[in-house]
Amino acid sequence: MDNIDLSPPFQVQTAGLIQKMPYHSTPGTRGQDMMLMFFLTGRGFYRNESCSKVVTGGTVALIPPTDPGILMADPQDPYVHYYCRFNGPYAIYLANKILKRKGDRFFSFADLDEIVELMRRMGIVHRTHPQREMDLKSVLLAKILIMLAQSNENTSPRITASAIEQYLMDHLAEPNDLDRMADHFNVSKATLCRLTRKLCHRTLVDLAEEKKIQWAKILLETKSQNITEIARRVGYADPFYFSRVFKKRTGQSPSSWQAGTDK
Repeated sequence: MDNIDLSPPFQVQTAGLIQKMPYHSTPGTRGQDMMLMFFLTGRGFYRNESCSKVVTGGTVALIPPTDPGILMADPQDPYVHYYCRFNGPYAIYLANKILKRKGDRFFSFADLDEIVELMRRMGIVHRTHPQREMDLKSVLLAKILIMLAQSNENTSPRITASAIEQYLMDHLAEPNDLDRMADHFNVSKATLCRLTRKLCHRTLVDLAEEKKIQWAKILLETKSQNITEIARRVGYADPFYFSRVFKKRTGQSPSSWQAGTDK
C-alpha cells in the first residue's frame, strides 16, 4: 500500500513579534521548517554562504532550510518584525512557488497591512511537536501564503514618488479618488497613503491639492477662462470650495491672485 502523507497541509511551529531588541540574532530557520518574516520598521543584517543583505522596514523574508544563514538586528536601529516558522506539504509547496517567482529570499510586498493584521491575530506560538490537524493559526498561515503566491504585484505599476506625482498630474481634471488610485497601483488605500508619506514626505491629499493649485495658477495667468471653468478643469465641481482651497494654499483668492499677475 502506498504511503500517504496525512499531516496537515499547513503547520505553524512558532510565531511571534520581535520588537526593538538591539542585540537580537537568530538562525534563518531551523530543521526542515521554513521561516516567514515581515519587517515593519528598523534595520537588520542577513548573511549566509552566498549573500549578505541589509533588511529594512517593508521587507518580506522567506527562508528555506537550505543554507538558512543568520539574521541580526542593527543595534543602532533594531528591527520590529513578525515571524512564523512553518511546515506542512502544501505550505512548503506555496513557499517554494513564491521563492521561484520572486527570485530572492527577501522581497518587497506593497500591501502589507492585511498580512500584518493576520500575523497579529496569529499571536505567539511555540510548539514542540508536529500538529495532528489544522487549527486557526494554520488557517491564518494559509491565507498569508496564498496572498503572497497570488500577488500580481509584478504586473502592477511600481510605486515611486515620480509614479505617484505622474498619476496626480494625469488626473488633474478629476476629483481626488483614493479608491481608484489605490486600484491603479494594486494596493489598499491605507498602504497608498503610507507609501506617499514615506516617498513624498507629505500626505497624499496635500500633494494632490498642490498639483491642482499649481495648474490652476497657470490657467489663471492665461485669463482665457473664468474661475468656475478653471475650478472644473482642476477637479473641483464647486467653485467656492476651489476658492477656499486656493486661498488656503496661496493666501489669496483666485481672482486676487489673477489680478496680481498684471502687475
